[in-house]
Amino acid sequence: MENYNFLYFVLFSISLGILILLLSFFLGVKSISRYKNFPFESGMPSLYTARFQISIEFYIIAILFVIFDTDILYLYTWAISIKECGWIGFLEASFFIIFLLITLLYLIRIKII
Repeated sequence: MENYNFLYFVLFSISLGILILLLSFFLGVKSISRYKNFPFESGMPSLYTARFQISIEFYIIAILFVIFDTDILYLYTWAISIKECGWIGFLEASFFIIFLLITLLYLIRIKII
């Protein structure tokens, strides 16, 4: 019986998804309008196509944000377990922070940020 719990969970999840899709299909409002197939963003009609080009700096800054934001998670977990880590953990976290600062200064120096 214990071996089938995961199978029951998967079957229940799939059947619940199918049930929700069927209910929305049958109970949903069906309207005919000239704007029905027109994409809206934030409740407003789109002004531009999706084919405009964005500078590569935008993507670099976005990737750097994700990287530095993920590093904050590591520092948060270190701050929670600071008593268990001791001085070795403090030195490792200090090295990590210094490495992040050096990386940030380098990115500022080459004028990416």
